Amino acid sequence: MRNIVHKICLNLLLCLMLPATALCRQSSPAEDTRSAAAIVMHANHDSIIPPQKKAYDYMQIEYENYRLKLQQIQNTVWMVILYASLIVTMTAAYIIYLSYCRYRKKKEDIINTKDRLMQQLRIQLQDKNMELQQEKEKMLMQELEHSQRMTDYDTELKKRDDHIQRMAPYEERMRNYILNQSTIVQKMKHLQDMRMKDQLAAALGEEEQKEVLFTVDLCFDNFTSRLKNLCPALNDNDILMCSLMKLGMSSADIVCLLNIQKLTFKKRKSRIKCDKLQLNEGISLDDYLASF
Repeated sequence: MRNIVHKICLNLLLCLMLPATALCRQSSPAEDTRSAAAIVMHANHDSIIPPQKKAYDYMQIEYENYRLKLQQIQNTVWMVILYASLIVTMTAAYIIYLSYCRYRKKKEDIINTKDRLMQQLRIQLQDKNMELQQEKEKMLMQELEHSQRMTDYDTELKKRDDHIQRMAPYEERMRNYILNQSTIVQKMKHLQDMRMKDQLAAALGEEEQKEVLFTVDLCFDNFTSRLKNLCPALNDNDILMCSLMKLGMSSADIVCLLNIQKLTFKKRKSRIKCDKLQLNEGISLDDYLASF
């Protein structure tokens, strides 16, 4: 593009310079003709014109030649000024054109850069949308799987509840039968008479304590094991006392069976509730063990 502009400027400059050159070349022969004519006339009339007239004509010819030369110099100066103005104008136009080309190229570069950035952002946005869509589909699948598992779990729980409800009467009869056949339970039923006769005879022995724990585990789904797993801080005496409370024994009966003082029983009961099981004040230890 720049080479084409250069060629156009050179052609315009040559077109403008050729007429002026031709004009300069035409003016020189005219002056020579006038000078030659003046010399011929001067030679022809030299013999008949007086010396004063001859000197006057010579001065006129010299003046005319000087005027022509001065006019030629002026024309040359004007042509130089014209050429210089033309060159300056064309140079300024060329500089402006180059500046415009640079500006246009810079603007195109900025536009291209913005287009590339927009294309990259568009690609990134598409990738992000795809990732979000995949994540959404994944979450939907997980939700469906979780819903299916919950449905299966609810179905299993419902079946288990139905089974428990069907087995509840049989379990109650079996528990009553076991309790009625247990010697330790029979001893507890006659505890009041025994306490009146001999309090030491009413206290549980080591084998009887084991029988109490075994009976409670058999009737109440491994009560002692579940309670120990829930609160490992409970010792054997705590487990035995909780088992007696699970059987519905009164505080007086438990004090008699364990052969301890009422104050000791209250302290131990409070320690189990507050320190070990960490139950709220509004929850009774008896009610908690009954529903455990």
